Amino acid sequence: YMLINVVQNDQIRDLAQFAHQFQQMSAEDSARFGSLLSPHLIVVIREESDFGGRGNATAHLEQALSSPGYIEDKELIRKVC
Repeated sequence: YMLINVVQNDQIRDLAQFAHQFQQMSAEDSARFGSLLSPHLIVVIREESDFGGRGNATAHLEQALSSPGYIEDKELIRKVC
């Protein structure tokens, strides 16, 4: 999942939807792909980002996941990732 500057609530909801889809995999798919497709959240900073090497995107994501609002979505993201 890629963003340019900040994690916003709609992006938190998108990540939660991806986490939910991963949980919905059948037992067969999970057994077949589980070791290859284990869920990982990769933080990518685009070149035109305002972070510009000065900020810590991972810390920013952790802060967004710890902020109030969308608690169930954030718990799902943490559970799966």
